[in-house]
Amino acid sequence: MSNQDSIDDIKHYCHDNGLICFVYSKNHLRDNHYRDNYFKKNSPLFNKYYICAYCFKIVPKEKITVDHIISVKKAKSNTYYQRLMNRLKITNVNDEKNLVACCQRCNSKKGKKGDLWVIRGFLGKHTLWIMLCYGIMFIIIINLIWLLLKFR
Repeated sequence: MSNQDSIDDIKHYCHDNGLICFVYSKNHLRDNHYRDNYFKKNSPLFNKYYICAYCFKIVPKEKITVDHIISVKKAKSNTYYQRLMNRLKITNVNDEKNLVACCQRCNSKKGKKGDLWVIRGFLGKHTLWIMLCYGIMFIIIINLIWLLLKFR
């Protein structure tokens, strides 16, 4: 008997007896080593700083958190996010492709949310995107200063 047959038997038993049954893949469970694995594969800037993928704040390594872009809860229970993970070739919720460095504030605000936070997380993984955002902010600030000086 295969694992799938055993799972199906348990599901049928629960259904027949009015019980609620949740079966999760091991690939959708948080492990104890995802932070260490993230830090091994992603070196800090200047040997001690990371950039928050959500707000682009520069944070020392001691204060950075590692966040699951697609939260563990969404990966376990939401078929949309499971399909998204398959499409992005993320085989495990703890896969490095699903992890980003972020500040404590953003990690607390995001929690188990999805939608825009997922987009921000995947975009924030790319340094080019971060540089573009900083560049746009710089241009806006320069223009504001120029306007203030012009109309004095």
